[in-house]
Amino acid sequence: MTEQENRDTLLATLQLFLAVFVLVITNVEVPDRVMLLIQQGRYSVLATTGMIWVLGIVAVFAILTQTNGWLRFLWGTLIALGGSVAWGFQKAARLEISVFDVLGFWEARHETGDAAGLYGHAMVQAGLLFGCSMMIFSVPYLSRIWYGRKFVALKSVLPLLPVAAIAGIVFIKGGNGHFALPKQFSQFSLAGLAAGKIIANPIMPHREASLPLTKTKKPSRIILMVEESLRPDYISDKPGNTVTPHFAAFADKFVGFGHASSGAICSSYANALLRFMAARDDVGARINGNTTVWQYAKAAGYRTVYIDAQAHAIQNETRLQNFMRLEERKKIDAFYPLVETTSKDADMTLLAAIEAELAKPGPVFIYANKRGMHFPYDENYDHAKAPFRPLESEVEGREINSMINSYRNAVAANVDGFFKAFAKRVSLKDTAMIYTSDHGQYFSTNDSTHCKAFDSHPQMALVPLYAFIDSATGMNALAAGAEKLKGKASHFQIAGTLLEWMGFDRKAVLEHHKESLTAGSALNPAYTVGDIFGLFSSQVEWVNIDLQKDYLEPQVKQLAAQSGE
Repeated sequence: MTEQENRDTLLATLQLFLAVFVLVITNVEVPDRVMLLIQQGRYSVLATTGMIWVLGIVAVFAILTQTNGWLRFLWGTLIALGGSVAWGFQKAARLEISVFDVLGFWEARHETGDAAGLYGHAMVQAGLLFGCSMMIFSVPYLSRIWYGRKFVALKSVLPLLPVAAIAGIVFIKGGNGHFALPKQFSQFSLAGLAAGKIIANPIMPHREASLPLTKTKKPSRIILMVEESLRPDYISDKPGNTVTPHFAAFADKFVGFGHASSGAICSSYANALLRFMAARDDVGARINGNTTVWQYAKAAGYRTVYIDAQAHAIQNETRLQNFMRLEERKKIDAFYPLVETTSKDADMTLLAAIEAELAKPGPVFIYANKRGMHFPYDENYDHAKAPFRPLESEVEGREINSMINSYRNAVAANVDGFFKAFAKRVSLKDTAMIYTSDHGQYFSTNDSTHCKAFDSHPQMALVPLYAFIDSATGMNALAAGAEKLKGKASHFQIAGTLLEWMGFDRKAVLEHHKESLTAGSALNPAYTVGDIFGLFSSQVEWVNIDLQKDYLEPQVKQLAAQSGE
C-alpha cells in the first residue's frame, strides 16, 4: 500500500469515526427510548424503529461514500443541518421537535429575533455543530477508498428513503411517532409534512353569526385584554401589597376568578381559540369554520377593534400573526399593528390606542394583545428602574434567579405600571372588560418557558382571569360565577361571557358553549397541546391541570422572604 493510500485510509477511518460520533451525540435519547419500548412490551414499535435506523445508517454511509462531489456536499449539508437543528432544539427545550412545533415556528417566525435573545447560546452551539458536521459528512476521504462507483445513482436517492419512511409514520400516527428516529432525516420529514399541511389546509370560510339577539341592556364598550406570558402567582390583587400595588387597586373593581387555565400554551394557539370563540367541543377540524369574535360583535352592533402590541417584530406586510388570515382581518373595522414602537413602550402605545378608540362614538369591541412579559424579558422595561437584580443580561448563561428577576421586573413595568396608567386614563363607565393572559411561564435553565407540544408543565397554562361589567346585577352574576368556578376557571368560559354581554340569548349561547363566567362549568380545567385544528387527527390532546396547587417556584418564595414582601 502506497503512502498516499495509507494516508487516505487513515483520513477515511477518522471521517467514519467522526460521523458516528455526530450521529451519537445528536441522537442521545435512543438507548432510553429502546429500553422504554422493551419495558412496555411494544416490540412492533421497536422493530419499526430498528428498521428506520438501518435505513438511516445505510443512507449516511451512502452519502459518505458518494463519489459525486456535488451530491455528497448537498446531502452532507442537509443531514448536518437536520441533526444540528434537532440537537440545538433539544439543548434549548429538552425535548424533540414535533410537527406541531414546526407549525408553531412557522406561525411565529417573526419572533426569531426574540427567540435568539432567549436561546442564543443553544443557537450558537448548534451553528458550530452544523459547521463541523457539514465538513465531516462532505469531505471525500471515505469515498476515495470505497469502490462502489457503479452505485452512484442509487446512493443519490438512498437518503430519501428514511425521510419518506419517517414522514409516513408521523402521518399515520397523527403527528406523532418520530421519537428517537435519526434526527439527520426526521427533521426534513417533519418540515415536509408541515409544509404540506400549510399548503393543503383549506381556508374554510367562518360561519356567520346565527345566535338570536335579545333586547336586554348591554354595555356599549367591551374590552378583551390578553396579557402576554403572565403567571397569576407573580401578581397580587391584595390591597397594600408590595409586588403589584397599582394592579391591586385596579383589580379591586373586578371579580377575580383565581388561577385559571389557558386554552393552549402557545400564544398563537391560545389567541386563535379566543378569537374563534371556541367551545371545548369545537377544538379540532370544526374550529376552522367557527364564527369569529369579530363577526359576533358586528352582528350585535359593535364596531370592532384589534390592537397588537407585539406586531413590531412582524416582517410580513400584512402584519398578521396568531393564525389570523386576511379573511378574518376584513371583519375588523380598526386594525392597529403597533409597528412604530419598541418592546419597552409597546404597552403604553397600546393604551393610547385604546383611549383613542373609546373616545369615538358608538358601541365598540376591543381585542388587545399586550406585549407584557414576552421573552426576552429584559427588553420590556427600563433597566435603570428595575427593582430586582441581577438581570438575565447581567449574568453569564441561563441562571434561574436572574431569569425570575427579569420576569418580575417586566411584571412591575408592564402589569403594575400599565394598570397605574390605565386607571388614570380610562373610564370603565358603561364598559365590560375581561383581563387574562395567553399562557403562563415555566422557569428552568434547561427547558422551554412555554409552547411544548409534548411533556408540558402546568405552569405553562397557568393564567390570571378577571372580569368587570358596569352593572350591579352583572357584577353580582360574575361574583356568583366565581364561586361556582373555584378551581375550574378557564379560557373556555370567556366566549360564552362575551356573547352574553353582546346581547345574544343566554340559553342559546350555553346550548353550545356549556360554560361561562356567570354560568359556571361542569367541566374540569384542561388545556390543549399540539393540533387544535384537526390537521392530522380529530383526537385532541388535552392535559388536565390542578388549579388548587401551589406552583410558585421556591426561588421566588425565598426572594420574597428576603425582601420582606
